Amino acid sequence: MLTHSKLIPIYLCFLSVLINLTTHAQIKNPDIEKNIARGDSLFTKKQYAQAKEKYRIALKIDETCRLCEVKIAGCDKAEASLKKVETNTPSATVVQTAVLKLLPDANCTIYIDDENKGKGTAGDIFQITLSKGHHVVIAFGDNMDDLDRTELTLKPSVTESIKINLADKINARAAKETMAAQQIQAEKEKWQAGENERAAQTDALFKATGVPLVYIQGGSFNMGSDQKTGVYKMGSVHKVSLSGFYMAKYELTIGEFRKFIKATDYKTQAEREKYSSVIVGTDSDKIKKGITWEYDAYGKKHPPAEDNYPVTHVSWDDATNYCKWLSSQTGKAFRLPTDAEWEYAAKGGSKSMGYSYSGSNNLADVGWYSKNSNYKSHPVGQKPPNELGLYDMAGNVAEWCQDIYMENYFLFSTPVDPQGPTEGKQRVFRGGSFFGPDNSCLSDDRNSYDPDAEIFALGFRLVLVP
Repeated sequence: MLTHSKLIPIYLCFLSVLINLTTHAQIKNPDIEKNIARGDSLFTKKQYAQAKEKYRIALKIDETCRLCEVKIAGCDKAEASLKKVETNTPSATVVQTAVLKLLPDANCTIYIDDENKGKGTAGDIFQITLSKGHHVVIAFGDNMDDLDRTELTLKPSVTESIKINLADKINARAAKETMAAQQIQAEKEKWQAGENERAAQTDALFKATGVPLVYIQGGSFNMGSDQKTGVYKMGSVHKVSLSGFYMAKYELTIGEFRKFIKATDYKTQAEREKYSSVIVGTDSDKIKKGITWEYDAYGKKHPPAEDNYPVTHVSWDDATNYCKWLSSQTGKAFRLPTDAEWEYAAKGGSKSMGYSYSGSNNLADVGWYSKNSNYKSHPVGQKPPNELGLYDMAGNVAEWCQDIYMENYFLFSTPVDPQGPTEGKQRVFRGGSFFGPDNSCLSDDRNSYDPDAEIFALGFRLVLVP
């Protein structure tokens, strides 16, 4: 239905034509006629601004052209009326969107152009309206490693459908994870079986020998120190690889050594020399007659109740003779640990946590030394063990090792199962003692004594070779 406002442009156009018919005959200038004709043409096309420009040109030629003035006025009114009509008339909608239907084969989270659009359900249609143009669709499964990515260009007013293929990827990943979990479980079971077998062997060895042992799994480690410790030189670190071995949980006790003496009537170095060193006042190396393996650091004899204290006043020769006797009694190969074996075990072996002292960075937690021992030894095993289950590897009493001492042996040492130099006089000892400072208890600290020396703070620990 035509409204009054819509009739205005038509009425004005009719009026212009009528005026043109009644007055055109009076206009003789061809330039005026040409511009008025061009303006009329533009007016009928509703190009009012351009029509006015033509009429104004004609008016310039003849400033008294009444017809041009009327036509300009008509353009102004028609232009104003047209704008009013356009303002009140809804503009036609231009379709700029499209519909996207996603068909997931598994539950997923859907992202379109990096924006989370919600959850998709396996077998259900996920429908969304998007702007026309290029889009990136990514669907993630419950595991973010499972994804399906699609790029597409949508045309206006078109419905596009795409499939989301996640099920195969999810199943493949799940199968891979299951296989990996089975492999891990198999390795755990294998390891546990090995541990159980090793525990059974250790129990059997304990029953056969009476010595509580810990199996030390073979491996490689950095032996030595970058710092000056004991008789080690700075920069002595070198790679060493060792085969597996058993080591006694505890330092050899007075009670265990007593069995050896009773069984063999063996005379220790101190007994043969009829003296050993003791502490007298501030003198830590006082020679006193009559001191043997049964005495403490102050020359007092240990009562039977202290048979669980570590044996001291024993030389390297006494320790190796004990190992030979125990080997003959049990049929097992006992000996002192090599220098490398002792350090590897003190550092925690294959279970090492990298502590400075055996089992801790705080010496007081794991060892008896000058600041917490009251300058005397203590029963074995009172402090917590290290990572391998070995007790008193730091402090309490120092421990003889098998090796001959050589200051720069690390320069010539074999990288696999080193046994120490073949020539030399002194023997290595390790671990620090109740009488020494904290740095003497470092796992990489290394010292030496003559093999016939018997010291009030020096004992030993056993190793058994499988």
